[in-house]
Amino acid sequence: VNGDGVVMQFTRTGDKGDQGVPGPSAHCILLGTATVGAAVANIDFLSLFSGAYDKYVIEIQGVKPSAASNYLVGRFANGGVVDTTSSYATVYDADEALDQFGATLSLFQITPTIDVGAGLGGATVSIELRNANSVGLKAGRISGVFQNAANTYSRSNSSLLYTKASAASGFRLYWANGANFVSGTVLVYGFKNS
Repeated sequence: VNGDGVVMQFTRTGDKGDQGVPGPSAHCILLGTATVGAAVANIDFLSLFSGAYDKYVIEIQGVKPSAASNYLVGRFANGGVVDTTSSYATVYDADEALDQFGATLSLFQITPTIDVGAGLGGATVSIELRNANSVGLKAGRISGVFQNAANTYSRSNSSLLYTKASAASGFRLYWANGANFVSGTVLVYGFKNS
C-alpha cells in the first residue's frame, strides 16, 4: 500500500501498521551501519557519500555516552576529512531565526544533555540531508527523542544548514564533552539520483 522502500511496523494483532524507516529498494539503499560493541570516541562515515546519491537519511538508534551530561554532536567531512570550519547553522523551531554561523556549531547538537545509566534510553535521532553533492547550500532536518536523568525530550523539526563550497563526503558523530560511545547503532541510507 505504501510503495517501495517502506518498512511496515506492526505492534499487535489487528494493527494496520505505520510507515517506518525507509528500507532498501531500487532507489533507497542501506550504505553503511555501525554498532557499538566496545567504547569508541567517534562513529565515522567520513567517505561514505558519493555522486550516485544526493539525499541521505542517518538513523541513530539508542546511542549512549560513557559519562553523564553530554551533548551528541556531529560534523560533515569533505574529501574524507572532518570539517571544523564555521560552515554550519541550525534552527530548532520553525519560528526562530537561524543561529549565527560559527566553528562551535555542528551538524547538530542535541540539548539538554544526554546521560548514561540504567533505564535511560540515550538518543534515537533521524537526520535527513539533501543536496549533499552540491558546492552550494546543503540542508537537512533533524527529529528524534533523547533522555537524561530528569526527563525525556523530543525534537520534531530542527533544521540544519551546511554551506561549505564542496560536496560532503560523509560525517562524524561524537560527544561534545569528550565521552565515548558505549552503545547504539547508526544506519545510513542513500537515495539514488535517478
